[in-house]
Order: sequence, then structure tokens, then C-alpha cells
Amino acid sequence: MEGDQEIKQALEDLINHKTIITTMQEETPFKQVSSSAPAMWSLLFASGYLKIVNQLDRDTYELTVTNKEVHDMLIDFVKDWFPTESRSGNG
Repeated sequence: MEGDQEIKQALEDLINHKTIITTMQEETPFKQVSSSAPAMWSLLFASGYLKIVNQLDRDTYELTVTNKEVHDMLIDFVKDWFPTESRSGNG
């Protein structure tokens, strides 16, 4: 996926109860979700996993997780998605 390191950092920020700033697309073809970070964030928002904290301009938003259950799910997702060494600060 484009910007894998940026996505890892954004997921880490969300897990650490921080917000992320990203563009989102109102209409996202499903096939773009695996190749486009804005498409992935758009899908997570549309699915109710993320919520808007602030709209910075027409298509740029500050996002955070919606609740504790989503936060916990995100932790499990990251554990499965990324190798252990990337979470230990060595990657």
C-alpha cells in the first residue's frame, strides 16, 4: 500500500489515543482500499470505526477512533498486520 510507513505511524497514533490528519474520499471504489491510504481511512470512517474531530478543509479531516471497543479491535488488528519488530521501535 502506498505510504506504508505513514499508515503504520497513523495506526500507532490512533492506538495511542491521538488523532490523525488525512484526506478522505466521499466515493471510494472498494478496489482502491488496498492501494490508497485515503481510501482506507474513508472506508474506516464510513464503517463507523473512525469519527471526525475537525474538518480542516474541503476534504482534509482530523480523525480519531469512535470508542474503546474500536480502539481494542485496532490494537488486535495491528498485532496481526505488522511484524513484532516494527512495534518494538526497531522498524
